[in-house]
Amino acid sequence: MFIESLEHRYATKKFDEKRKISQEQLDRILEAGRLSPSSYGLQPYRFVVIEDYKTRQEISPACYQQPQINAASHLILLQVRKTIDIAFINTYIELIATERSMPIASLTEFKNMIIGSTIGHPQAEVFSWSSKQAYIALGFMIFAAALEKIDACPMEGFHAVNLDELLKTDADYQTVALLTLGYRDSQDPFADFKKVRWSREHLVVNYPSPKEDELPIKQQQ
Repeated sequence: MFIESLEHRYATKKFDEKRKISQEQLDRILEAGRLSPSSYGLQPYRFVVIEDYKTRQEISPACYQQPQINAASHLILLQVRKTIDIAFINTYIELIATERSMPIASLTEFKNMIIGSTIGHPQAEVFSWSSKQAYIALGFMIFAAALEKIDACPMEGFHAVNLDELLKTDADYQTVALLTLGYRDSQDPFADFKKVRWSREHLVVNYPSPKEDELPIKQQQ
């Protein structure tokens, strides 16, 4: 089922402006993003959902007037923390202790691991690391949308500074990617294009390649 869903999905270029996805579907897609893997489970990002058409019109210039911004049912911004500080890490550790009914002291080693990976490192390096975590969540949401038979288009074509200024994004966060959701327009020519991907043989490498005489002997049935 999930392979068929991936075959069906594509980066939708033209959405049906008259069709909206349900709140339940949107919630499941967002939940997939929330439950996605993240290094240390830290999740240094957030999802900003924009359904309001007027708002999307206002930010369209910062997204180079790409039609998906206005035509999609919903727009999701993936915003990443610009910095990771001790206060954020402490809050996360407290959350773990509460959710798992653990003493905070038992998490000291884990906390120090997070601090060692983030605090004191160049801001650009930490931001890049955080952005990678957000992209994992983006992939999970795209996959969840495909399973829901919801069309989607991940987008990087926007001016982050202008976009965040228009949205009055607080200073702690910066938008790194967009995800438009909705239903494909029947006239979108890209919907019928054959999906082009490198072959499995090109992408998948077994290392080291076993010699024929080293292959495990199949057990007799």
